[in-house]
Amino acid sequence: MKYLLFLLLFLMSTILQAEVNKEDHDQLRKLKILYEEAVQKNNLELIKPFLSDKFSIVTFTDTEFRDFESFQTQWNKTRKRMLNGGSYSVSLEPELSEIYGDFAIARGNSKNTLVTGTGDKYLFESHWTVVFRKENGVWKILRGHNSLDPFGNPMLVDHVKKSIIKSVAFALLIGIMLGWLLKTVYVKLKSKKDTA
Repeated sequence: MKYLLFLLLFLMSTILQAEVNKEDHDQLRKLKILYEEAVQKNNLELIKPFLSDKFSIVTFTDTEFRDFESFQTQWNKTRKRMLNGGSYSVSLEPELSEIYGDFAIARGNSKNTLVTGTGDKYLFESHWTVVFRKENGVWKILRGHNSLDPFGNPMLVDHVKKSIIKSVAFALLIGIMLGWLLKTVYVKLKSKKDTA
């Protein structure tokens, strides 16, 4: 009986805690949607109001940013270089955030779609973690981190395949030219020998 009462109290406290954090979870879910929109529209200004003054973000390129301007500048350079007129979108798949007073830890996976200006399409997953701090009743990003499988990265795999194909084609062309040159020299030497 004592254990049953303990279990009942534990379940009630868990349910009450979940209800207390419902508003916080709802706010964090809105930030998820806002981030996806910012990426889709290539407008990081949408998330700027939700960055803490002391925020830091580590991106796929393993670069850390501590101010919005340098983050946005690098974001635009990377997009221009990788997309060249294409598009990039992300769909976050968060786990339930852990909330500890004025701090929250959100983490999960994301499904990313990158389409280059030449029409190459890359689908890949990544993992992310974000630490939020509540400032004046608003959840703000304190620390964000993205990671991507460096060996299963589809852009890298595609680049390596294309490089191998180019190298093989170049080696084949050189081989054909060298074979033709050797045959020509052989034929000329043979004809000189036959005439002598």
